[in-house]
Amino acid sequence: MSGRPRPLSRRRRRLIVAGVLGASSALAAAVLLLQPRIQLVTSFAGVTLPPATHPGRLPTYSFAPSPAAPASGTATRQRQSPPHRTSTTSPPASTGPVPVQVTVLSARSEGRVRSLDDERSTEIQFVNDRDEPVVIYWLDYRGTRERYAVLGSGKTRQQPTFVSHPWVITDLTGRALTIFLPASRPARATIT
Repeated sequence: MSGRPRPLSRRRRRLIVAGVLGASSALAAAVLLLQPRIQLVTSFAGVTLPPATHPGRLPTYSFAPSPAAPASGTATRQRQSPPHRTSTTSPPASTGPVPVQVTVLSARSEGRVRSLDDERSTEIQFVNDRDEPVVIYWLDYRGTRERYAVLGSGKTRQQPTFVSHPWVITDLTGRALTIFLPASRPARATIT
């Protein structure tokens, strides 16, 4: 017998291929089953939100008429944009715990900030403490502004979003005032 291995029979090759395919299918199923699930916020500041109506995307809510202009572009599984419409109301009289604060960046950092892919959902409560309306923009994956709402003086807005999605606040002329980075839990962003 020489040192050369014997060629595999056709039957053995089929068994090996079937085993490899079965193992890869089992691995793919395990990866899909073990992925972290997105936990949607179902209540915030004492308001219970209705169930999601669009599978695969964060739900959108409208508890009061909103001056929001829908964002241009569409969401995909890899790159999701925040939901288009949310609530705009007067500030609620809160007796419960105060939400955590968001991270505040200088308006000058706008050209260096953009959204990143992220599946960790959260929520921002925008509070306009200024004497004039402000405009809320989401900064997309290129750092481009996507208009979401005009928020009147003294008004608040609940905005579902993702942890790595920055928001820029401008005056009505488009001059950037500040940038907010969401927290991992529902948080308040006070505009002064």
